[in-house]
Amino acid sequence: MTVSATSTPLDFTDVTDTSSTELPTSVITISPKKVNDTCDKLECKRLAGRMLAQMGHEFNPCDNFYMYACGGIHSDPFLQPYDYTVDMMDRIRHGMERESHSQPAFLKFASFYSSCMEANDVEFQLARELIKILKDIGDFLDPASGKAVDFTHFFAEIISLHRPLLFDIIVDVDDSNSDRYMLKMTTPIHENPFRFGSQIPAECNQGPDIKNNSNFNDVYEDIKTCEVDLKITSLGNGISEIFAALNRTDNYTIHLHHYDAVLSSAEWMSIFYKMEPSESERRHSVITKNYTLVTVSDLNKNYPVINWTVLLEKLLGKSVPDNTSVQLYSAEYFNQLFDNFQEGNFVKIYNSLLAAFVQQLREDLVLNMSPVEGYCLTVAAKLMEDVAAGAYLNSFNRTELDLKRRSVETIFKQLRDTFKQLLHSSDWLVSDRDALLKKLDSMTLAADGGVNIFTMDKLNNQMSSVNISKEPDSYVRNSIALLRRYRSNIYKSLDGKPRDLANVWSHFSLPQEAYGISIYGINTVAMPYAMLAWPFFHNNYPEYLQIAGLGHIIAHEMSHHFDNVGMKYNPKGELEMMLHGPAQELYSNMETCFAEQFNTPESQQSEDGKTFTFTLNPELHREEQLADDIATLLLYSLFKNRSYDLYAEQLPFLEMNNDQVFFLHLAQSFCTKDTLQSGIVSLFENEHLPSLLRVNHFLSQSKDFSEVFNCPADSKMNPTHRCEVFPALNRTPA
Repeated sequence: MTVSATSTPLDFTDVTDTSSTELPTSVITISPKKVNDTCDKLECKRLAGRMLAQMGHEFNPCDNFYMYACGGIHSDPFLQPYDYTVDMMDRIRHGMERESHSQPAFLKFASFYSSCMEANDVEFQLARELIKILKDIGDFLDPASGKAVDFTHFFAEIISLHRPLLFDIIVDVDDSNSDRYMLKMTTPIHENPFRFGSQIPAECNQGPDIKNNSNFNDVYEDIKTCEVDLKITSLGNGISEIFAALNRTDNYTIHLHHYDAVLSSAEWMSIFYKMEPSESERRHSVITKNYTLVTVSDLNKNYPVINWTVLLEKLLGKSVPDNTSVQLYSAEYFNQLFDNFQEGNFVKIYNSLLAAFVQQLREDLVLNMSPVEGYCLTVAAKLMEDVAAGAYLNSFNRTELDLKRRSVETIFKQLRDTFKQLLHSSDWLVSDRDALLKKLDSMTLAADGGVNIFTMDKLNNQMSSVNISKEPDSYVRNSIALLRRYRSNIYKSLDGKPRDLANVWSHFSLPQEAYGISIYGINTVAMPYAMLAWPFFHNNYPEYLQIAGLGHIIAHEMSHHFDNVGMKYNPKGELEMMLHGPAQELYSNMETCFAEQFNTPESQQSEDGKTFTFTLNPELHREEQLADDIATLLLYSLFKNRSYDLYAEQLPFLEMNNDQVFFLHLAQSFCTKDTLQSGIVSLFENEHLPSLLRVNHFLSQSKDFSEVFNCPADSKMNPTHRCEVFPALNRTPA
């Protein structure tokens, strides 16, 4: 993520009322069909100019359509792809300034921001707060003391601080009853609010130094080995720095033999780090909902080193019956983990875990800390995401928000009607068609951005119990208070119903996010307002370009409800297979086809001309690629149904027909400066492929695309063998 970093401090006080000043907005209105040669509106000219600038005109669209669409981004150092975070942060700042002088929630946001910008001696601040935390958690132990170790209390405390180690307890929809939530136990997966941008340590990042013809799989393994080794090394170094800072407080002393004992215990974290499942395994298990349903009683029996009943009661603040169900992910990992606990020295394990927790706090609050506007505003927006949502919405007037909502709702309805037509024409479905149509009909859209949820009265009430100071020596204290609040909010959702908009816009998504989300358990797609931004969307664009931009995001999330995981959920969002017999077999054949495509070693030329080889994990990328392929089929079907190729306005300057501009605009929504080398870790850990691979894959799977650009048979964008795409599985493979 790129943040806007300047040296100009935010001033949330003494701000003139700017309620009459509106930031540029992008809304979509669907007008009747009309015959017109060229769109002569200013927005169309600007869009056409930008599209031309982004293109790599030297590339053949049938060889590499991504570089044909986005090559200019890579060759021109001054041309930048759209970064929604810049607009998002500007709007949060603007919305905050409107009412920061009168609203307590905004004042606390501003106070945290000030404490970050003016922070001094953060290492000492952390040491001072650590003394308080260690009193709550428990101090490092002398192995000779004979003191018993209370792992239950330890894990409850660090999870309450939103800094879980080894495992985490979070919340998801109950797959047996979509009207309620339930707990799930996973490896730590929550986004770190203090870290953004590249997650690869500089010491491990080979980046542009990766040699031509390298195998990415080997490079990735080298990076991951380096990361584990660096974690272990930094743990020892970090603890030395922390103890030095603690001793400066005059309230903490540690004996030399005690200090040596703590350092020697760090070997246990080496064992735990190497035991953790890979990031791709973690993400795949969560994405595919691959869990084992257990009870709290089962956890107590299988992992007795922790009293799970007490742990959960401490986290939730209420009694937890032993028959409470929990979704357990990565069960094999937890079996191995707690077997090692039982066989080890409890004091050494405890000291190593406490050292890792302290080092994690130090990395987040000290080493990552950067007192500049971009960093401090981003951290504030992540720690107080509900307040940031209120500020973001406050930057629009109600008319703008209503237009955005109606734009999304209109395209959603058009896509759903088109999807129904495709299902009706799919003879292979036979007896399963009605159930799929019912699922499509009952699919709900969350598109109001939470305007009635992130109101000032509610935000002021929610922030009333949080003490935030703007003093320069309060940054760490403020951060810890907000981390506790963040974690508490996660568990508060247990008392609500997943289908309530208040939960959709607080537990699953936020209006300032620029990506949609599909929620299997409630058969819902959520579409945040930040998706509707220039240069991709504007009400003066021809309709087919509005469909190609915003429509792809909506269609992609709708399609997820019919991917391999979505097909296991009925119209109510409860577990039930939607396909049976021959229909299920045909769908499985499609999945096998996609898996074979990804499971084959691939040679790929990167954006800078280097060639690399790699083999992907088909299971990690399967659901996303299938959603892209279904969405492309769905979008172009809508394009043809509404005769945009015949009647819609054309963009100026571009010597292309509307069909070609449609696919070009769709591809350019993925343009980025990133290269394959810079995204090597995400290639193996993120379910979304890098843009170059993603765009070329889903467009090469589209026979419609290859016909529009007259691609020769067996060219890269018109392969001889294609996989059929749901729901058009009755087609003969090309």
